[in-house]
Amino acid sequence: MATDPFVLAIVALSAGAIFGAANSVFGWLKNNELFDTRKFAITVITGIIAGIILVFTNISGIVKAENNLEVLQQLVGLALAIFGVNELRTFISGAIANRAVNKVVEETEPIEDTEPEFTPLK
Repeated sequence: MATDPFVLAIVALSAGAIFGAANSVFGWLKNNELFDTRKFAITVITGIIAGIILVFTNISGIVKAENNLEVLQQLVGLALAIFGVNELRTFISGAIANRAVNKVVEETEPIEDTEPEFTPLK
């Protein structure tokens, strides 16, 4: 065994929280929006919670690792899962938002042209 299972669980939970927070920071940097403290804090908190939840889904594999290489592989897989889940969530929410915008645009009536026609002078 690599080390004590309790220590491995604490390390994995800490890593999950760090990966989730870092993922939220990278997401904010990628979207080119102005900094909004409240929105940023919410995304960091949800990232941390999501990271911890993903650790709990794989805690038995992390704790039962035979050597340090297996622990490292589990933690790298955890990081990839956290970043992958966020990319998938971003893609799905963007697709839903685009579909809603397209539906609203289709349902609106065309605006009538109220401008008089332009007739050139001779």
